[in-house]
Amino acid sequence: MGYGMLFSLLSIPRSPTSYWRRRVLRGVTFLLVIIFSIGLLAGNRFVVNTTTIPIGLPTPVRVAVLADTHISAGEEGREWGRKAMAAATREKPDVVLLLGDFVVHRNGVRYVGNLVAGVHAPLGVYAVLGNHDHWEGAGAITSQLESEGVQVLTNRHVLIQKGKTQLALRWWGLMISGPAARTGKRHSGVCRRAFPSC
Repeated sequence: MGYGMLFSLLSIPRSPTSYWRRRVLRGVTFLLVIIFSIGLLAGNRFVVNTTTIPIGLPTPVRVAVLADTHISAGEEGREWGRKAMAAATREKPDVVLLLGDFVVHRNGVRYVGNLVAGVHAPLGVYAVLGNHDHWEGAGAITSQLESEGVQVLTNRHVLIQKGKTQLALRWWGLMISGPAARTGKRHSGVCRRAFPSC
């Protein structure tokens, strides 16, 4: 077999269909790279939103609300959470509400206390646990939060007062956990009894 024959075997002619497949694949790949890059840049941007809710309270109350710090085992999640807590403190709120999902991995549980250390507000710092927190170690997370002065609300309420304004903070913690919650099965007996539309 001569070199000409070998060369023609290695350079099999491409069909018009394979040409368009390659073009579409390159376009989709390029689009995914652009979307990933935008997400990476936007994800590293930190924004504090402030909103005034005109509900006619006799004395206005400044509330900082933080949720979903999602600490894992890596340093990046912890750093992001510390930035969020520092930003909340700089706003000088009257009360801080931490709305759960402190962690997304069991290895992040040990950093929760460090995350909230130094977060204070005149009317208190209150937390509720999210689904990830229950899955990864609710008891340990609650202990760490409470050791830093955060009041964890589970099936109870507290009254806070500023001037002539009195507010009740309540959390009835119906938490569906275990295999049914992790697999997304919505129709557990507890869920149906508590929330018929569940």
